[in-house]
Amino acid sequence: MPARVSARRPLTALSLLLLTACTLTGVGHPPERALAPPAAVGDRSFQQVLTVRTDGSERRLIAAGQVRDGVLVLALLTPEGVELLRLRQDAAGLDVRRERDLPPGMTPRAVVADFQLIHWPVSALRTAWDGRWDLTEHARQRILSYRGDPRVRVAYGDRPWGEPVTLEHLRYGYRLEVKTLSHDRRPRDGAPATGE
Repeated sequence: MPARVSARRPLTALSLLLLTACTLTGVGHPPERALAPPAAVGDRSFQQVLTVRTDGSERRLIAAGQVRDGVLVLALLTPEGVELLRLRQDAAGLDVRRERDLPPGMTPRAVVADFQLIHWPVSALRTAWDGRWDLTEHARQRILSYRGDPRVRVAYGDRPWGEPVTLEHLRYGYRLEVKTLSHDRRPRDGAPATGE
């Protein structure tokens, strides 16, 4: 039976990450970040290579997904094509369809939370979170802080969907590198699909 988690809880975790991707657990860790609605990023499809580095180890994964009509569908696979995670996020919450053999500390909710931290508009993230989390953006960089203490740094190239992005958890030695292989945006007005 799929696990279902409400996106309406005031203190819940993005983040896929996916795309996002990893909020490590442990004593004294801050509360999870609430997930922003998928509609905030607009309709699109994507395929990305994720390189996860933590505790001296490295693992490569493939992320494939789409946002359509306010619904995010995301899958994580090994380079050999074995599906490790499949999930769906909509206005009702997060529905995990499959979860197996994820890297340590990587949960479905954390995958989505970190994916949103990289790609969602800052205004949508701030609206979803409570006041203890803060996000600043400048010079191709985002800094996520908890009660004024920097926790996560995201570094971009010129185009977030077109060039490699690095997400680093500053306290836990966790690093995620995201390289987009393909990306198509589907505007709601019926205009042709475009890459960014």
